[in-house]
Amino acid sequence: MKKLISILLIILLIFNGETWTSVQAAPSKKTSRAVKKSSADTTTKKVNKSSSKTASKKKNTTIRSKTSKTSKTKIATSNKKKAPKKVTTKSTAKKRLSTKSTTRRIVASRSAAGYGELLDWSVAKEVFSIGSKARVIDLLTGKSFYVIRTYGHLHADVEAASKEDTEIIKDIWNGFSWERRPVIVEVNGRRIAASMTSMPHAGVDSAPEGKIVNGRSGGYGRGMNLDKIKGNGMDGHIDIHFLNSRRHKDGAVDKDHQEMIKKAAGF
Repeated sequence: MKKLISILLIILLIFNGETWTSVQAAPSKKTSRAVKKSSADTTTKKVNKSSSKTASKKKNTTIRSKTSKTSKTKIATSNKKKAPKKVTTKSTAKKRLSTKSTTRRIVASRSAAGYGELLDWSVAKEVFSIGSKARVIDLLTGKSFYVIRTYGHLHADVEAASKEDTEIIKDIWNGFSWERRPVIVEVNGRRIAASMTSMPHAGVDSAPEGKIVNGRSGGYGRGMNLDKIKGNGMDGHIDIHFLNSRRHKDGAVDKDHQEMIKKAAGF
């Protein structure tokens, strides 16, 4: 009987030991799960925190970028506002003054009695066209005479309208001369500043116009007779220059004529 009881006790002890072991093992599994869950939560929190930091950094970067752009825009705007003004050099100022002065003088020459307007040859040749009769006033003496434009494409070739006009011309110039003098040409309602010489050339008054002749006036020798107005006391024609007109012999602007034109305009 005692042996049976002992065997039963041993069996109970063995059974209780296994149960205790299983009970102790169970919490271990729960603990493992808890640890795993805690680890997972920790990892998730770290990821979330990292993502939050990254997002925060991106946001800060974006803000900085926008701030930088805004700052640059402000600086650019500021620079535009503070752009240095154009510096007017002495030479530029002189040019402006010169232009204003010239404009005033040209206007004055048109309105003041005794002076003519500065009219470029490109316009003057249309106003004083070939075949037109004009009154010419010598600026220095005030004496006047009449001429007719007969030829000339770079300047006006004219002849005295009559023998009486030729005599007035000779009186002003003390004979026929290449001397340049300031004159006013009154034609078609305009008073134009000009320069004139009184030396007849390239013609023979007694020969037909347009024919080839010898001994043309002014030392021009043989060639086409450019004398059109007959019986006026001069062989050939004389020259009248206007602003920017040129010589027929070489196509150059005659500086002396241009100086006289300016005087005739009141310069």
